[in-house]
Amino acid sequence: MTAGPAARSRRVSPASTGEKERPKGDAARTPGAPARRHAVVQILHGNAALPSTGAPRSARVRAWGGGGVADLQPLHIGRRPERAGLQARLRSLFAAPGWGRRIEPRTRYGEPFLPGLPALGRQHVGDARALLERAEAVRGRRFKFFGRTVGFPGRIDWEPRGLPRPWRIALNSLDDLFSAGVAAALAPTREVRAGWYEVAMNLAREWLTGAPPHSGVAWEVPALSRRIPNLIYLQTFFARELRDDPGARRTLRESLYTQAAALAATAGDQPADHWLVAAGRALFMAGRFFDGMEARGWLDAGTALLWSQLREQIHEDGGHRGRNPVAHALVLADYLEILAFLRASNDDAPPWACKSVKSMADFLARLLHPDGELPLFHDAALGVSLPARELLATAAALFHEPSLASAGELPGVWPLLVLGDAGRRAHANLPRRREGAEPRALRRTGFYVLPGDTGDVMLLDGGTPPPGGDPNLF
Repeated sequence: MTAGPAARSRRVSPASTGEKERPKGDAARTPGAPARRHAVVQILHGNAALPSTGAPRSARVRAWGGGGVADLQPLHIGRRPERAGLQARLRSLFAAPGWGRRIEPRTRYGEPFLPGLPALGRQHVGDARALLERAEAVRGRRFKFFGRTVGFPGRIDWEPRGLPRPWRIALNSLDDLFSAGVAAALAPTREVRAGWYEVAMNLAREWLTGAPPHSGVAWEVPALSRRIPNLIYLQTFFARELRDDPGARRTLRESLYTQAAALAATAGDQPADHWLVAAGRALFMAGRFFDGMEARGWLDAGTALLWSQLREQIHEDGGHRGRNPVAHALVLADYLEILAFLRASNDDAPPWACKSVKSMADFLARLLHPDGELPLFHDAALGVSLPARELLATAAALFHEPSLASAGELPGVWPLLVLGDAGRRAHANLPRRREGAEPRALRRTGFYVLPGDTGDVMLLDGGTPPPGGDPNLF
């Protein structure tokens, strides 16, 4: 593996660089491609001047559909005033001519989102028990985040007063669409599956009609970064139903396209934390879901964010610089999913990136309590990230690392969904080898592991505290 996913026929629109039209296909690839790809990131982030090529301070917005390309009015992307807030920028973006007249966005075919979905069957009901319980709660209009359950007998209040910001972010992320999709995939009959389709679509419709338009926590980077993949999952789980429901399909795709554009316009303002990695993942997925020049720009921007933040946020010992075990697990899950996607689509990831993500998995394995749970350092909490055993089993299958493999089959359903049946077989064929407990010094991140004689482990935090004690961490 020698090149990142951005090396696959990525081109910058001539309207955004001032260059003359280049030949399409392989002839368009030149040694200067990385510099032009960087220009795309600058444009999407909106916080850098355009390259000095004589190009106007605007970018042509293109909409794909029908038999060709339709040029819409230019969308201003010049340097923003320093005091321009998020809501003002989003209003400016969506007030641009052409946004209200978009044709249905075109999507790609054959992209391997959730490649393990065909292998998911009734034999996995036990592994999916937690997700099925969550789906039942959504059917009853109950939402539980961070240990607090809130019910909405009537319409859902997407900006509920009195609840902390992390809870509102989780509500607007629509994570429960994934649970409803798993419940539908495991449904014993068509009638039960149809019921889960209604549950999922009602939740999505209620957000589309009830959430504040282009304002509030729903349109900030954290919620956008989590909601975009969940809306893609929704269309993957219920592809058959949406083929027979073109109105719902178009509504979902138009909203998803708008949200991806909003994330591309605002991700550059996000600090370099685990949310910025999530933004890179969301832009990458949106760029692989949709077709067209704008989607290619999202793909390039997402790829650039993912690889640059992997270098910036992960220490040499594999630890996340935030020094929070939950943030580490969230970032690891994002990168494992991206690497699994690239492998399923026969694309290459940089070898150094694979090595860095594997070091993250090794770090997590060393830091766990003997019961397999995360240590609760620096505002960490249980139940926020995927279980560590699912992350380690996924890494074991991806990197063919026996020391990370769990006993038996893949645990849970998330590893099977992102790895596919080939990943399940790879995990099953790994020899089981457990390293004996021994002292570990993860000096760069600041954690020390001291095993005892009876199987107990002492975990020491000897590093500099992360800034803040931020109540909005997740």
